[in-house]
Amino acid sequence: MPAPLLRTQTQRTRWVQAPVLLHAGNLAEYGLPPYQLSNARGLEAVIRGVRRHPERTRTLHVPSWADERWLSVRERAEALQLRMPEAVVSHSSAAELRGWVLPRRFTAEPLLHVTSPVSHVRREGCIGHRPKETETCTEWGVSLVEAPEALRQMCALLTDEELLTLLEGLCGPWHGAAVSTAAELEAAAAEWSRFPGCRRLSRALRRARDGVASPQETRLRLEIVAAGLPEPEVNAEVRANGMAYHADLSYRRAQIALEYEGDHHRTDPQQWEHDIRREADFRAAGWEYLRVTRRTHRSALFADLRSMLHRRSPMSHFTSKNRGKSDVK
Repeated sequence: MPAPLLRTQTQRTRWVQAPVLLHAGNLAEYGLPPYQLSNARGLEAVIRGVRRHPERTRTLHVPSWADERWLSVRERAEALQLRMPEAVVSHSSAAELRGWVLPRRFTAEPLLHVTSPVSHVRREGCIGHRPKETETCTEWGVSLVEAPEALRQMCALLTDEELLTLLEGLCGPWHGAAVSTAAELEAAAAEWSRFPGCRRLSRALRRARDGVASPQETRLRLEIVAAGLPEPEVNAEVRANGMAYHADLSYRRAQIALEYEGDHHRTDPQQWEHDIRREADFRAAGWEYLRVTRRTHRSALFADLRSMLHRRSPMSHFTSKNRGKSDVK
């Protein structure tokens, strides 16, 4: 497996303060009697048999993008492994801790997915899996299945579009620098034995593009193709007014750019000013410039885009046999 996929996806990290976790093995270290772990003492439980110290904290090194949800998953994994060291974080929980793009049904669920080669994990708040054999590693103070295994596990749980979105998150600057390329992933997958979802992975890898900056951009590109339009190029360099830009999506021959803008484009004054200058430079260079948000009416957007392509491209470029094919040259 190419080494880049083995890294957790992050460029920047930060330090946070987290409660010390108390369990039967470290009570004496803090001068506490065994009954401190009973419900009667009122300490907040993480899982059965592991509670938070009411005062003592420790410093943890975490990804810069880690939110409260991420911290909770990591804490529950650490607490479980204090009680069951053989239980390894797997499936969607391992993917979430690595910062991979996941559908909301996984990031909203309260359950922790773990794999144990010793025994089937039967604990409240956990879903246990029994592997034949798997390699593990340590990230952020907890044991996880290695990244290739986590990817194989997710292939059986995701739809084609969801898996494509996850892969493009690995191959773009989502949560930091890209950790792989579509070509590297495809070469690695070709060496794997068959597994549930392997055909889905092959289909997704053929459609995956490098450099996609966000899951919303993946979905917008797929919506454009589904509407019968040619596939736009991803992250193409455009020189306008002496500046080098990279358009989210574009048709360079037709000089049409599409930019997906999340809420931070509206709330960050510096980003807002940059967006205004960027659009002005594109238009001064003769480009059509379409700014898209999650609220943009897609039918109207695709109608405008279809009209622009007819108007700005040779008619032979936009025939029915070319619909859905990339504009990349």
